Amino acid sequence: MKKRLFLFLPLTVLAVMMVLFALVLGQGEKQEVSVITGDIHIDRPLPTLSLPSLEGAEWMTQAALSSPDKIVVVNFFASWCQPCLIEHPSLLKLAKNPDIRLIGIGWRDKPDALRQWLMRQGNPYEMVFVDNMGQSSIPWGLSGVPETFVIDKKGRMRGHIVGPVTDSMLVEALVAELRS
Repeated sequence: MKKRLFLFLPLTVLAVMMVLFALVLGQGEKQEVSVITGDIHIDRPLPTLSLPSLEGAEWMTQAALSSPDKIVVVNFFASWCQPCLIEHPSLLKLAKNPDIRLIGIGWRDKPDALRQWLMRQGNPYEMVFVDNMGQSSIPWGLSGVPETFVIDKKGRMRGHIVGPVTDSMLVEALVAELRS
């Protein structure tokens, strides 16, 4: 009798672990995504950072992130980020808007991996900068990727989207900025 119990014990433990694993994965799919308009970074000047471009030709400056005649949308993404794949079609659509300047920052990723990912998925960004060490996370208030910031024509943060963006979220953030 005891031998039979010991034979089924590993199977029982495995079954319990599989159920727990499935529960954890199911909760991960219900990621909260929101447009934040009242966080501490809204209505503040942009953080000063020095990041190289993906092609290495230029460096990120305040001028690269602001535009007197366009709203700038800065999207933090990574080639290893699954939610970044979810939002990518919305970014490709947004890139077609002539009143928007879309800037990408590859966060904690290697330039070669970013290039390959953008070649496979399509590159919606006017410029892509690389932050392979994650140094932008503190000044931008990043909690992970993807995150998206809307910057007004005066160079101030006006919207912050945590998680993958959708067409309607981008419209909501951009319309709010255009009204102000």
